Amino acid sequence: MSLNRYSLFFALGLCLGGCAEKEFLYYVEAADLVAFGERSDIRQQEAEALLRGPSVKRGNGTVILMRKFDRGELFTIDDETFEKLTIKIPEGEVGKTMRLPSPEVQVYYSQGASAFVSKGQGLYASAGTGEITITYKRKNRLGIKLNLQITAKPPTQQAFQAYKEKLVQFAGEYELRKISLDKLTPWLGGSSSSTESGVYP
Repeated sequence: MSLNRYSLFFALGLCLGGCAEKEFLYYVEAADLVAFGERSDIRQQEAEALLRGPSVKRGNGTVILMRKFDRGELFTIDDETFEKLTIKIPEGEVGKTMRLPSPEVQVYYSQGASAFVSKGQGLYASAGTGEITITYKRKNRLGIKLNLQITAKPPTQQAFQAYKEKLVQFAGEYELRKISLDKLTPWLGGSSSSTESGVYP
């Protein structure tokens, strides 16, 4: 086997083992979150809407968008999973620490099986405890430090539920990239009439 072909197979092997998962870290300025009652897709099952998470609209705060998507195994179908954390905070100065719960901060979290959100297969939370600190702000970048604890529960009670209630924690520092409201896809909180489009990048 030639060196080039060996390198190709080696790279493919690495990708099969570690390229399935991808993170998305963004923030939107002058933004707010759309209440579920305002959503046009609320006519769909509530479990689906909750797992998809809130949409983003124009407002006077900053919305933090943290997403993770795992494509699953290469030769397995319908095993994709998602995780979404959406936080709305007031416009704040660097160094400011916000303690949760707070009426000024909104937290939404969900995770689940992308192919089975219509079955309510996932976990959801609309509150958390802990702290959020803005560590720095520069051109198109926002640094935050999170120390959050979130109790996530299944959105429905049904006979078969693969996901069980658990405590989810976010502890660490993150750098977010700025994104404009008109660039948001359904995955990031842009409006859409399709629930499933919000659980795939």
